[in-house]
Amino acid sequence: MPNSTEAGNLQAASSSPIKTAFSCVVGWIAGYLVSLASSILLFSLAGIPLDKPPSVWVLLGVALYCLVFGVIGGLIGSSFSRRHALGIGVAIALAHIAMAIRTWHAAPGRSHWTELIAILLISPAALFGAFLRREEK
Repeated sequence: MPNSTEAGNLQAASSSPIKTAFSCVVGWIAGYLVSLASSILLFSLAGIPLDKPPSVWVLLGVALYCLVFGVIGGLIGSSFSRRHALGIGVAIALAHIAMAIRTWHAAPGRSHWTELIAILLISPAALFGAFLRREEK
């Protein structure tokens, strides 16, 4: 039976770069999809029009909802590899920013409040969620 030092060495040896990269990619996709799917669900079920400016209360509600699910997405995504939690959080945040910019340019004549929420709130929230997961002991 291996002692604790040997068991630690075996565990470190089994963590190959390919396995680590795979865990990071799966974490990135999972974290992004959690926040994306929750947003799509909110807009679909609540019937919030994306092409018109919202009322102040709708804007605040959506912002708070997206903020919470951005943190949850960062927490879930970074749980796949705590060692690389911040990198996964950055990848999730960049995915949100890239999709928001793409959507913004695809429909230049409509209201862009959802894209601003993605860039200014969801992206930092995902990074914060990853930071929280990294700091857990």
